[in-house]
Amino acid sequence: MVRRETKLVGTFAPLAFGLFLVVSDYTDLGAEAAMFVLLVVGVVVPQVLLRYTEVGGGR
Repeated sequence: MVRRETKLVGTFAPLAFGLFLVVSDYTDLGAEAAMFVLLVVGVVVPQVLLRYTEVGGGR
């Protein structure tokens, strides 16, 4: 059985990587902006959702 946390991270990790590629290849923004998008979407958003919502609580 796959836990909710794993599903959430498994969803946001490829999304973050895809957005990273789009920002780095198809926009004029710098590498810093691409890394910011990667970190926010891949790390911060899942952690916030797990901590402050019922998504990761299993309740």
